[in-house]
Amino acid sequence: MKTDLECAPCIIRQALSALKLAGAGKEKSAEAIRELLEKLAEIDLEDNPAANSDIAYKIVSAVTGIRDPYEKVKKEYNASALQLYPKLEEIAAGSDDSLHAAAKIAIAGNIIDFGIHIIEGRELDLDNVIEEI
Repeated sequence: MKTDLECAPCIIRQALSALKLAGAGKEKSAEAIRELLEKLAEIDLEDNPAANSDIAYKIVSAVTGIRDPYEKVKKEYNASALQLYPKLEEIAAGSDDSLHAAAKIAIAGNIIDFGIHIIEGRELDLDNVIEEI
């Protein structure tokens, strides 16, 4: 997948979300966004969106000095996921095709995107994710 020009606003929103989580003030946030806008003018549209959005996170990290603004929320959700593990294991084992069920569970875990959820102001409902898979 290549980066589309419509990815730029989302990359900026991700940076703003990360800046907010990092506790960056107005000045640092403005500095980061200015730098990001300069970099966005030069992105390689042949790269995938994840590679180009990584530019935003590197800038946020450099400006704030915080390596991963999502570290706390990741730890919280990892703890929740570990509590769900026995239930997920039971779902896979009880399926007619346990490998297929386990693959679906893994896919569900891999599509979780904290940047998108936090930007949209919603929490991840892990029980709902399980029901969807």
